[in-house]
Amino acid sequence: MRVHIVAITFETWQSLGASFDMKSVKSTFSYPSNPNLDVAVFLDAGRILKLIRNTLAEKSVQSVLIDADGNYIKWDYLKKLQELQCSEGLLASERHIQWHGQKMKMKLAAQTLSSSVADALEFCDKQLKKNEFEGSCATVNFIRIVDRLFDILNSQNALARTWLQVSNA
Repeated sequence: MRVHIVAITFETWQSLGASFDMKSVKSTFSYPSNPNLDVAVFLDAGRILKLIRNTLAEKSVQSVLIDADGNYIKWDYLKKLQELQCSEGLLASERHIQWHGQKMKMKLAAQTLSSSVADALEFCDKQLKKNEFEGSCATVNFIRIVDRLFDILNSQNALARTWLQVSNA
């Protein structure tokens, strides 16, 4: 029996000795036993989600992330949400905001960039009209997109519930 590997995850790619240089990213390499075939390299959904969370948290402190319409996407809104939840006596964990010690836990990243967090931010802005959440629309949209993409990429079943099926309901 012969097996042809057509794609590997980033972790495997690194363990094979490859490097990831932003100046010369190449997402394929020649199959070792047949140079005419290419092997594709991709990031798994969990890795992508953690990288997005890390970028949002770290980059929006130093500068700002901006969406296609020029609106700001800010980690600060998530921090303010956590602070509000704590001040209201809700059991809001700081692990999602202070994630550095647990940066490998995909579950924390998935919970942080989830539709329920987007719903809470939107509720604070639109319903409660809290000043500290004014202008959070771009962050809400960003989180919703990331959540939907993660659901699609993380699905192991073609019939799994996706945002496409939900939006058509």
